Amino acid sequence: GGAMAAIALLALWLGLTGGDLNSLVIGAPTVALALLAGARARARGASMRLAPLPGFLAGLLRDIAVSGWRVAGRVRQRLAGQP
Repeated sequence: GGAMAAIALLALWLGLTGGDLNSLVIGAPTVALALLAGARARARGASMRLAPLPGFLAGLLRDIAVSGWRVAGRVRQRLAGQP
């Protein structure tokens, strides 16, 4: 239930922050808000749909690649102008 979700989200947070316990100043309220939002959504009868996920991930990866390509081009231009 809720306790297992909280533990999982806190573990994820600590994993993403390299285990920095000081990050829980931000992480704990973030986890609490995420759990509250999930509980409220379930109370309204909302459910998570995974069908849109592949399209979202494809668009996200495309945008990341395009942005990286643009940044690399700008860096290359700057480096080409330097001795």
